[in-house]
Amino acid sequence: MDIHVKPISERIEWLFDVADRHGKDFRSPEAWSARERYLAKHPTSIAVLKCMDGRINIPLATNTPVGILMPFRNLGGMFDLGWPHLGAVLSNHVLHKIKSGHRVLILITYHWSKGSPARGCAGFAYDTAAAIAHTQQIHQQVEQIFGSEHGTV
Repeated sequence: MDIHVKPISERIEWLFDVADRHGKDFRSPEAWSARERYLAKHPTSIAVLKCMDGRINIPLATNTPVGILMPFRNLGGMFDLGWPHLGAVLSNHVLHKIKSGHRVLILITYHWSKGSPARGCAGFAYDTAAAIAHTQQIHQQVEQIFGSEHGTV
């Protein structure tokens, strides 16, 4: 089903249904134990830097079980790892995962719209090139903090 061609009312209903299913799945005892098993079995932890508006549902887009990805959100998807709180939280997350034997994959995301620039990222004034440039800056910061060989992060 291509949700993007459906009328807006059906898309909204679909979105509420997805949220309801994900909420129920996430809260169930079976889901908790399955998540813990999955996280223990897989050697890579995944963190996602993403826009606060939640427009992009990364687990849905990547077909990843709910609760596996660790989201880090900020307005407009703008991040600076030099910000004291963000730097500390992300570093602590990475350190915790490394100590438990996991590598860490950090996804740096932004959103845009092929159909309408107005559905793109307002944080970058709908300028896709500016958003891409910002993701490259964050990538450089990640390499400065965690290394550029990518053996662990």
